[in-house]
Amino acid sequence: MKTKSIIGGLTAAGAVALAGCTAYARRYKLTDEDRNTPILGDDYINKDEEPFFDGGGCAIDINAPADLVWQHIKQCGIDRAGWYSFEHLERLCTFDIHNHYTIHPEWQERKEGDFLFYHQPPWGVGSIVTGVDEETHQMSTVSDSRKEPVVKDSIYMNLPGFKYFCWTWNFAVHDKGDGTSRYVTKAQVNPTPTPSPRNRL
Repeated sequence: MKTKSIIGGLTAAGAVALAGCTAYARRYKLTDEDRNTPILGDDYINKDEEPFFDGGGCAIDINAPADLVWQHIKQCGIDRAGWYSFEHLERLCTFDIHNHYTIHPEWQERKEGDFLFYHQPPWGVGSIVTGVDEETHQMSTVSDSRKEPVVKDSIYMNLPGFKYFCWTWNFAVHDKGDGTSRYVTKAQVNPTPTPSPRNRL
């Protein structure tokens, strides 16, 4: 009986957390303009390649100039300023993330070939930076398990049931011209399922 109560409690807590995250995400949905405005990295995955999934994204207006917001974006990563997200929940799930909300000059260089760690090594899952545009405040990243990681202790994410898993996570900070900015992030996915034994014949 006690075990059932614990399982029931955990299930209820998980349902509440999922509902809360869903409601939170809906507050920052991409508008049609956000979706239709290309940002760096949107073309990494061929949209005509099957299977292709638009992973969506989020966007928010920020009462701060684009130059300042961009400095925070460049600091993202578990080995830098964290992900400005739910660090206590993430640490509960073994992600050693500690968010920093001040600008660190030593973290301001971000270039193609850098690896953005989501999880600390030895399970160093993350994405590699494929492009940075300082002038337009944009950065593109990709995790593509079809390729070998080139950064020490880094891992490209793959999921059970898939031969390969490729997904992009791209960031842009648009200057609105009035001292404020709009932050947009998008994701796209191209998973390659593992062929079933029947299909291999």
